[in-house]
Amino acid sequence: MIACGIKGKSKSVVTPDKTAKNVGSGSLEVFATPMLTALMEKKEDG
Repeated sequence: MIACGIKGKSKSVVTPDKTAKNVGSGSLEVFATPMLTALMEKKEDG
């Protein structure tokens, strides 16, 4: 279970393959919601 108050930090460069238009989650060339979710769920080693 995840505890309340946990903080994290991550960076990602928005490239054409990560846009809503490219992944099919919208028609705009902005960071796609599914890519944001994947970034939040990514487990960092260390």
